[in-house]
Amino acid sequence: MKVVCICGPHNSGKTTLMKRLIEELSQKGLWVSAAKSTKHRDLFLETGRDSSILVDAGSREVGVFEPKRTVFFLEGAVSPELIPFMFTCDVLLLEGFRHSPFPKIAIYKGDDEDYWRDVDNVVAAIAPPSVSVPWQVPRFLFEDVERIADFIRQEAPDFEGVLLEVNGRVVGMKPFVQRLLRDAVMGIVKNLKNTENARQVKIRIVL
Repeated sequence: MKVVCICGPHNSGKTTLMKRLIEELSQKGLWVSAAKSTKHRDLFLETGRDSSILVDAGSREVGVFEPKRTVFFLEGAVSPELIPFMFTCDVLLLEGFRHSPFPKIAIYKGDDEDYWRDVDNVVAAIAPPSVSVPWQVPRFLFEDVERIADFIRQEAPDFEGVLLEVNGRVVGMKPFVQRLLRDAVMGIVKNLKNTENARQVKIRIVL
């Protein structure tokens, strides 16, 4: 899985670029997912709706299953580091999340230095030709959607990780323990039928 953040100040064009990249990457045969950070609260929980009533009653998780769409409301904030484990896809595009550990494509116009303070792991920049960017990274024009999509597909690092969750709580594991668990599970999975090309494995045990 490729995980890339599209970062930029308010009204810099993040959502527009995300839309175009999703279309471009999907046309290339990739399964693309997207996530967005927002300062708004209870954006989809309108007062009086069934989902709001169930959340207000104290349900920790509420699922809404429409004929063509599924929405889950989870109580509590999710750490950005855990977001990739919530998706199954080839490419996960994150809008915002500029202080997360994931690679970032910066929409840079040179007029908002405060926004970029303490932002690291910038792997590419989108900027007008007249603007000097502060990173030694590949740069693109905003309209270079196909080239940006190819960069994500070919150059963005693959996300790797192991998550262990017990009773709804993430259990911290040292890197060598993660490797042991990963190798043990993958050793079993690769001996099963139709799993030769496994790239993402999810196991849930309910007792």
